Amino acid sequence: MLTGDNEHTAKAIAGEVGIDEFRAGLLPEDKHAEIERRQQAGEIVGMVGDGINDAPALARANVGFAIGQGTDVAIESAGITLMRGSLHGVASAIEISRATLRNIKQNLVGRLAITCCVSLSLQGCFIRSPARCFRR
Repeated sequence: MLTGDNEHTAKAIAGEVGIDEFRAGLLPEDKHAEIERRQQAGEIVGMVGDGINDAPALARANVGFAIGQGTDVAIESAGITLMRGSLHGVASAIEISRATLRNIKQNLVGRLAITCCVSLSLQGCFIRSPARCFRR
């Protein structure tokens, strides 16, 4: 968790939501630099923010989640806007994204299988006797 809040507040929030690692008292450029450092280390970084000070980090993150009641700058900088002010929306958005990706993959595999079957059927038909394939 990266926050501009003070250490005491950050520790309380981190403990409440089960976050072990946090940094408090950060400026916008500190958040941006930390996200960049983690990305260079090969991590995929998600950032949740609601204020103008979160905008650079939201834009830099692999996935930026803006709180819908936040500033316009934060909303414009993020890839996803959460319409409610709850962090539960992050988990829901990730779950929906995974389900959508799974659906896309299933559709591609199904489409490929159908295309192969049709293609093989037509090839077999034309190899034997093209006139027999289209007889009524």
